[in-house]
Amino acid sequence: MPLTVAAQKAALGGEAAFGESSMLEGPLIGWPQVARPELMLRSNQTGQLRWLALAVRADQPPLLDGVLLESFWNQVPPLQLTSIASDPASESEQPALIRIAYDSDYLYVAVHCFREKSDGNSSRLKRVRTYDSDLSETDRVELLFDVDRDYSTAIELAISEDGRTCDRCDGVAEFNPKWHVFARPETHEWTAEIAIELSSLTTEKSVMGQAWALSV
Repeated sequence: MPLTVAAQKAALGGEAAFGESSMLEGPLIGWPQVARPELMLRSNQTGQLRWLALAVRADQPPLLDGVLLESFWNQVPPLQLTSIASDPASESEQPALIRIAYDSDYLYVAVHCFREKSDGNSSRLKRVRTYDSDLSETDRVELLFDVDRDYSTAIELAISEDGRTCDRCDGVAEFNPKWHVFARPETHEWTAEIAIELSSLTTEKSVMGQAWALSV
């Protein structure tokens, strides 16, 4: 599969697409699971992909305040996520929502997560940021971008409910991408806005029409 990366330029019109490779059918993820969506992309059958997130072009850079008032966010179809620790049979859990947009310089990601229960203790949130923080004890979202779809390496970005971050490239901590975040924690939910410099993700001059693999 990694040898076919050069032939994977799928034309998707004016939108960038993100296929969720880590959530395909089957209990284990392997080459058969990722080969299927690759064949669909190469044959222009994107409508048959089980998961597909479309990124719209932003008409203006958003104000990173966690409010999502910019009009283009309403044009982005949200990607709905559930926790791997949740009960699949539960109907009470509200899914986390991910929206993606872009312009010539940045990839924008909006994250909206719900808490089923709140302990009412805001002191557990750490207000001081440190680089590559340990986020293991807090609610967080992790984004893995496989921009060339080799399904072997990925750029890993994580943000917690209190705005702390951690980033890696294929597990290498010395990777230091340029990205900006704002997190707004509330009692029963939290929202984050993220702006990632495209030059930290890809060497391509334009991402329009590209398809990336994304794991969340």
